Amino acid sequence: MSFYLKRFFRKLPRAQLYGNSFALLGATLKALFGSLNKGSQAVELEKKFANRYHRKHTMTISTARLCLNYTLRAMELPPGSEILMTPLTIADMVNMIRAAGHKPVFVEMEAGSFNFDMEDLEKKITPKSRVLLITYLMGLVPDMDRIAETARKHNLQIIEDISQNYGSSYKGKLIGTYGVASIASVSMMKTVCGYIGGIFSTDNETLYRNFTTICDREIKSSIPRRILLKLLIKNIQLIIATNTTVFSVFTFYLVKLLTNAFPRVIANFQRGNINMLTGEPDPILRDTVSEKLFFGFSDIQADLVLNTMADSETGNRKRKELVQKLMETVDKKYHSRLPQPADFEGSVFWRYSVMTENPEQFRQFMLERYIDTGLTNLFCCSTVKEFAGYARPTPIASRIMSNAVLIPIHAETMKEEDMCWIGQAINDYFEFFPEKPYKVPTAS
Repeated sequence: MSFYLKRFFRKLPRAQLYGNSFALLGATLKALFGSLNKGSQAVELEKKFANRYHRKHTMTISTARLCLNYTLRAMELPPGSEILMTPLTIADMVNMIRAAGHKPVFVEMEAGSFNFDMEDLEKKITPKSRVLLITYLMGLVPDMDRIAETARKHNLQIIEDISQNYGSSYKGKLIGTYGVASIASVSMMKTVCGYIGGIFSTDNETLYRNFTTICDREIKSSIPRRILLKLLIKNIQLIIATNTTVFSVFTFYLVKLLTNAFPRVIANFQRGNINMLTGEPDPILRDTVSEKLFFGFSDIQADLVLNTMADSETGNRKRKELVQKLMETVDKKYHSRLPQPADFEGSVFWRYSVMTENPEQFRQFMLERYIDTGLTNLFCCSTVKEFAGYARPTPIASRIMSNAVLIPIHAETMKEEDMCWIGQAINDYFEFFPEKPYKVPTAS
C-alpha cells in the first residue's frame, strides 16, 4: 500500500520539456521587450552546431520544413525529381517537396528502427530518383551501412532530418554527417530546443551559397513577437503542468479525462506550433510555401538552443541508462515489441515505444498504474487523403503510427525505479491480455 501511495505522488507524464525553466522565463521577458533580430548569439549557435557536426556551414531559419524546401531548391535538381522518403513525418514536408517542384515517393518502413525497409527502397528507385530523405525517428539508429551503400550505388544524394536524433551515431559516426546536407528542428519537446526554428548544415560550398541566396531573397522579417510569446508562454504552462507534483495531483486527471473524452484536443495541442503560425488545418495539400514561414531566427531562440545543447549529451546518456533498466525488467519474451535499432549504443532514445495489438486498452492499463502514454503526432502521409496522388501501401508505417505506444522516458526527472515500475506494468499487461507473439511484418 505504501508503494502505491508513493506512486500516487509520482505519476509519470508522457512527455516533458527539455531546457532550463529559468532560461525560458528569461526568454519570455526578452520576447516582451527585447530585439527579435538575428545577432551574435545566433552566429555563435551556428558556429557551435557546425563544430559539433563537423560541418563547414550552418544556417538558422524559421523552421526545419523551410530548411528542406530551401535545400531542395538550392540543389538545382531537374524538375520533377523523385525524393524518396519514409511516410511517417510532418505532413507539410510533402508540401515542401512539391513547392520545390519535385515528387515525394513513399518507401515502406522497417519495424525495428522505424526507418527505411531496404528491400522496398530498392523497388522504389527509378531513373528519376535523385534524393534520399532520411528521417530518423525517436532517437533510433538504422543500418547506415546499407542505406549509404544504396545511395552510392544509385547515385542518390542524402538529406538527413536529425530533429529527433541529436547526438546519435552509427558505429561511431555522427548521424547528421552522412549526407550532402542535414536539416533539424529545434521546436518544443526536442532535446536541442529553441521552441521553434530550423537549422541547415552542409559542407558543399555551392549548396550553401545557393541556400543563403534564397534566404536573403525571401526572409525579410524577424519572427513575429506575438507568435514567439505565445510559444514561450505555452511552454511555461507545459513545464508547470508536467512538474511531478502538479502532474500527480492535477494534470494527470485532466489528461485522463481528455484522453477518454476528447483525444483530438491533446493531438491538436501537440501539433500546435505551425498551426498557430499559419492558421491552417493539418494536413493540407499546397503547391507553395506559406508566406507566414518566411521569418528569421532570433538571438532569443539561439540562447535557448545553446542552453539545451550544453546538456544534451548528459541527457542522451541518462535516457540510454533508463532504457537499459527497462529492458532488464521487461520479460525477454516481450522484447520483440520494443524498438530494435541497428546500433543500440549509438541511439539516443528521444522517445521509446511498445508495440501492441490494442493500443487504447494498453494505454488505459498504464493510466491505471499512473503512467501516462501517447501515440506519435506524426502522420502516415502515404495514407493521408490529402496526399492521395502519392498514396502507396505502407502497412508497417501505418502500424507504427497507430500501434506503437510511447511511454515516458525523461532524463531530467525519471529514475531507474520508475523504469522498473513501467517494465513491470508492461509484463503485467501482456500476462493479463495475452497477444500472439509479435512478428515483424514484411513489406509487400
